[in-house]
Amino acid sequence: MVPWWLLDCKDIDGYDLAVYCAIARHADNQGEAYPSRSRIADIAGVNIKTVDRAVKTLQEVGALEKRIRRDKAGDLTSNVYIVHELPTGVATQTVPPSDSNGATVATQTVQGVATQTVHELEAVELEPINYKTQEGEDLWKTSPIEYARQQLQRSSAS
Repeated sequence: MVPWWLLDCKDIDGYDLAVYCAIARHADNQGEAYPSRSRIADIAGVNIKTVDRAVKTLQEVGALEKRIRRDKAGDLTSNVYIVHELPTGVATQTVPPSDSNGATVATQTVQGVATQTVHELEAVELEPINYKTQEGEDLWKTSPIEYARQQLQRSSAS
């Protein structure tokens, strides 16, 4: 599932979303994924240069971390990607302090960098893939993720 804040992010495009989804598909419960760049490219339907550009963009917006890995001989192997449900640096949890009686007091520190809007899920009926908008653009030329994004924007505008 793609976080709403990422869908609303104006700094990314459909290719970035496709790469995010391809990496997230491989993530474990801690958000770590180890797919190769060629595997990501195959799943996202893009070339490796597009994967590299998208990963850089996703890192810049805080959706992803990339760490280079090496094998025992020191040779490069697949990267480890950490998929973030919230952009990095937005919300952090502090160690709970205790009051004068020793009871734990829970606090949460939130930086004012970005906010996440929680949306209630609702069914959205997508138009047929050969649907033409009022502006006459052919949506069949649009990537599936970009097409879904446009449909969601249309449904939220009405």
